[in-house]
Amino acid sequence: MPRPDSPRTAARLVAGLALGAATVATTVVAAPAHADHERLPAGRTPVSYVVEPGDTASSLAVRFHAWTAEIVSHNHLGRSGTLRVGQRIVIPVVRKERSGKGGKGGTSM
Repeated sequence: MPRPDSPRTAARLVAGLALGAATVATTVVAAPAHADHERLPAGRTPVSYVVEPGDTASSLAVRFHAWTAEIVSHNHLGRSGTLRVGQRIVIPVVRKERSGKGGKGGTSM
């Protein structure tokens, strides 16, 4: 067994540290970009929002007329879509289509 202060042990330590550093560097480089750097789909308006207690991705989608899946993916929330109170997110709100008839665009009863 090599002694703790031998050159062979030092070389193994340096190699292990280099491998660990390469892993960290790869992880940092492979991290997803911040939400502000992603392009939104056509017909979306970005709305900045700070998460409040009780908010969920789906409740925000209903409130802001957005798609839950787009909120989750645009803000890199992962499969669970978990939000944290105080977290700043961007909600891709679906813009309303304008009616070409000059009316309000709703259905009549």
